[in-house]
Amino acid sequence: PGEAVFIPAGCAHQVCNLADCIKVAIDFISPENVPRCDQFMRGLRQLNKQWNEDVLQLTTMMWFAWVSCSQYKKRSDLNKR
Repeated sequence: PGEAVFIPAGCAHQVCNLADCIKVAIDFISPENVPRCDQFMRGLRQLNKQWNEDVLQLTTMMWFAWVSCSQYKKRSDLNKR
């Protein structure tokens, strides 16, 4: 308790949990890794049929990324006028 470990992005690591759980922590998903993340999450769901919560919310992240890119493009196009 009271200690923290900072793990650089992309470094493999292990966590010892005190209770049974599955945790996926991905703060950044590159466009190249979207299919791999989707495959990974589907695999976890097959291992545990009772796990219904989509913690990663990959589809939601992709939607907000698309909306953000669309808004950026609109602003960029307006600034060119």
